[in-house]
Amino acid sequence: MKINKQRLIAAILIIFVGFGCYFNSLNSPFIWDDTGLITHNSLIKDFKYAPKIFLTDLFNQKSTGNNFYRPLQSLSYMLDYHFYKLDAYGYHLTNVILQIIVGLLVYSFILIISGSGLTSLLTALFFMVHPIHVETVTYISGRADILVALFLLLSLILFTRGFYFISLFSFILAMLSKEFALIFPVFLLFYGLGFKYNTQKSRRRNIFIYLPFFIAASAYLCLRSLVLTNNAILPSLDMIFKNSVFFTKTIFLYLMTLFLPVNLHMSYAFKPADTILEAGIILSVLGVILLIIVGAKAFIKGGKSRLFSFGLFWFFLFLLPYSGIFAINAYFAEHFCYMSSIGIFFIAALAFSRLIKIKEIFIFIPAVLITMYTFITVEYNFIWRNPKLFYLRILKFSPNSYHAYNNLGVIEEERGNYKKAQDYYLKALNLRVDNKDPAFLSLIRVIYLDGKEDAAMVQLEDFIQEYPRSHVAWASLGSMYANKGEYLKAIDAYNKSLELGSYLEPKYHYFLGVALWKSGQLDLAIKELKLAIDIDNDYALAHHMLGVLYWHKDDYNASKREFDAALRIDSGLVETGAWLKKVSQALEENQDTRFLKNVIKKGKK
Repeated sequence: MKINKQRLIAAILIIFVGFGCYFNSLNSPFIWDDTGLITHNSLIKDFKYAPKIFLTDLFNQKSTGNNFYRPLQSLSYMLDYHFYKLDAYGYHLTNVILQIIVGLLVYSFILIISGSGLTSLLTALFFMVHPIHVETVTYISGRADILVALFLLLSLILFTRGFYFISLFSFILAMLSKEFALIFPVFLLFYGLGFKYNTQKSRRRNIFIYLPFFIAASAYLCLRSLVLTNNAILPSLDMIFKNSVFFTKTIFLYLMTLFLPVNLHMSYAFKPADTILEAGIILSVLGVILLIIVGAKAFIKGGKSRLFSFGLFWFFLFLLPYSGIFAINAYFAEHFCYMSSIGIFFIAALAFSRLIKIKEIFIFIPAVLITMYTFITVEYNFIWRNPKLFYLRILKFSPNSYHAYNNLGVIEEERGNYKKAQDYYLKALNLRVDNKDPAFLSLIRVIYLDGKEDAAMVQLEDFIQEYPRSHVAWASLGSMYANKGEYLKAIDAYNKSLELGSYLEPKYHYFLGVALWKSGQLDLAIKELKLAIDIDNDYALAHHMLGVLYWHKDDYNASKREFDAALRIDSGLVETGAWLKKVSQALEENQDTRFLKNVIKKGKK
């Protein structure tokens, strides 16, 4: 088999540039949703839960639910956990490798439709180095966008090569990675009828090859509706109108960010327009109409001009799911542009390729841009390595970001700065006047930790009366009762929490086990601790506490086994080491006692 040297060099360059851009992201910690999706997600910590991943939403929320059904994202974390446990380095490495694979697929597909090695390479390099993709690649929870792009591009390449069945299978994997993939059958239909097939006869003959993709999308929607408790896809008609009008403005915000990527950050605090008569909206609508006219003229003209219209079509269609016609959790986000950006990079690559053909000296323009984008990407990656600076940066550019204030509250709470945490949670709540908000429970918790136990408990009880199905609230109430020594009330609260949704969270089984032990129910306590370990075998504290309980049952062998397991997981548990010495001494004494009994028994004989 003859190796195409040009393609091999292009592939090596894409790989080298990919690692060069993201090498400094590998030491970034878990951040934002990484906590819920990875560190506190028991489902990813054992392969036995793989089937359950397909039967729950992304965050495994039994009582409240969310609108994300992405089992392949969770399965990828399960594989990461198997190899790296909770070392964020491995998860970041997976994201970087996946990003490089997507870059290689971008190169392959653009090569198919353009036939130009230079255009394909420039498109792929722009895609690899552009800082707008840091939010997808450096953010571990952004992996869904990488996975869906990977499988959609693979499906598209296979489709163009005539491997329709495998293409369909790849599309199904894309849908199981992120809901965004539902737009693909529409894209495929327009691509096939508008760009792939040139005659009316071939269009009619091939129209039925698209049907399985629409059937698969329908089947996915049915599965999704069965799994999710919150299956809202479409917002209200009023919101659809407001969002769609505002979308015309975000199109140009994305274009501006793609050409001039400055002040990048997460959690943009935008509100949809109340009326179409706003000056910015009117200009945006006119701008979109102009782009459509230009794209249509290029399509009608045909030839190389049709490639320009294809890039524009790609950009618009893959942004459409974020237009507000579907239920989304933000109006503008950098990662929304991950797949659609390929269309703009393709247009830019076409323009630069034409300039370079006129005069080779023009190669310096894309070279300078790629170098500049690389430096911005590397610099932006450093910001992700310090969570507090990361959230403060968000507030610098979006001072009304609820998420930034809430996450800063979490950081200060973990550091024991409860007064600062209260301030941040209050600022978050001022931006969302909703007592059901998670920040409200966090505020109650830090008030309690700050020494105002009675006031916090009253507020929490009032909260539960209003929202009796909040499993987090019931668990918090259980901990408050346990701290007061009211273990029977704590047991009831923990059981209610487990019933409502925290049944797969080992820490709540652990807390319940401790409360049961304190109330004198030793056997039930052991049962709960075993459940905690069964869910997460790497739960060091549960192994330690189970060792303590076995000690109280005079089962020293079982006690030693659990203490050994706890220290194997976390060698820094000083108290466990002390207990282990105590148990080992007891085992030696028992052995000496048994030896003396055997000697006495033999002497009598």
